[in-house]
Amino acid sequence: MGCQNREQETPPTLSVFVAASTVDLVEAIGENFTEKTGIVVRVTSGPSGVLAHQISSGACCDVFVSAHPRYTERLQSQQANSGTLIDLVSNELVWVTAADITSNASLSKRIDIARRVAIANPEHAPAGRYTRDALQAVNYWEPLKDRLVYGNDARMTAQYVADGLVDLGVIYRSDATAFGDRIVILKSLAVPNGQSIRYQGLAFRCNGNGAAAEDFLAFLASSQSADHWLRAGFRPLAAD
Repeated sequence: MGCQNREQETPPTLSVFVAASTVDLVEAIGENFTEKTGIVVRVTSGPSGVLAHQISSGACCDVFVSAHPRYTERLQSQQANSGTLIDLVSNELVWVTAADITSNASLSKRIDIARRVAIANPEHAPAGRYTRDALQAVNYWEPLKDRLVYGNDARMTAQYVADGLVDLGVIYRSDATAFGDRIVILKSLAVPNGQSIRYQGLAFRCNGNGAAAEDFLAFLASSQSADHWLRAGFRPLAAD
């Protein structure tokens, strides 16, 4: 009877908090993980800074995927229930416009005449913070400051571009990829001072799900998931 009860135990459900720019991808990888293990993955997305604040305020999270190491590394040092921390993937910034906005003008000319330029909010979205630093490095921040339209997170910023609500945007390459032929990439925008756009995953021990959380984090970083990351416009860093 004891063995039978263990076999009939309901598999755990993992609560996974992810940067908005990874939501579709982590959901797809989560479905693969569920097929292999029976463990259900429930994904909550948003700006990394907001999610990190929720976790530090007591929200039960089994795995956190952040678009900036500052949040995962801070949580690992502060949260007693934190576990493994892994570098997952890298990304890059790109200048973009909506596919139905036609122009033969150069990028510099487009920037000069643009009335509205979308970026993620630098107060809580890593994409916005990276963009601010990159624009400051090439002396575009001050000229554009009064024309910027802030998206709450990276994915919302890409939506503004795809919907033609702005003339230009600076978003992650992965978000441009997610919108397919609705967004046109014009040029890459380098982040300054040797920075790299690096996503990390952090596991927690929450409601007895520590082992399952570690397994899912390892699955996110595995060679089985690497093709998913690549097709979505990311570069895997930790695939075995």
